[in-house]
Amino acid sequence: KQKNTDREYRFLDGYVKNPIYEDAVMHLFILVKDFLTSDWEGGVNYGLQNGYLL
Repeated sequence: KQKNTDREYRFLDGYVKNPIYEDAVMHLFILVKDFLTSDWEGGVNYGLQNGYLL
């Protein structure tokens, strides 16, 4: 994650940019895809039964 305070350091000679890891990207992609394609039962009763709305 890059914060706005990183801007002042980004152009220094010794600045090393963090890499983007392919396995992390694929893990997050699969996680979001599985969530979006799952059955979305909903409503207040469903949330109360599963302890989401306390």
